[in-house]
Amino acid sequence: MCTCAMKAVREWMQENKIEGGFAVEPRGAAIRLHYLPRKTDAERLLARLLPFSGSNPLALERFELVYQHKGYWIYKLRKG
Repeated sequence: MCTCAMKAVREWMQENKIEGGFAVEPRGAAIRLHYLPRKTDAERLLARLLPFSGSNPLALERFELVYQHKGYWIYKLRKG
């Protein structure tokens, strides 16, 4: 991905006061941006399960990643 695109993403997020993590998904000639509006949103389960900047979904203890293809992540709950 072009570094100019990442710079534009960061500038847009700053202009719109978006403080949370983000994930960038290249889609052909376009870029899809997934973001969390606030830093506190990083503690939500969805944010912890997906590969947003700053998250580590593979480190979660009760969830096991069983399938990943591009933007699709499928987990199973571990017994515990």
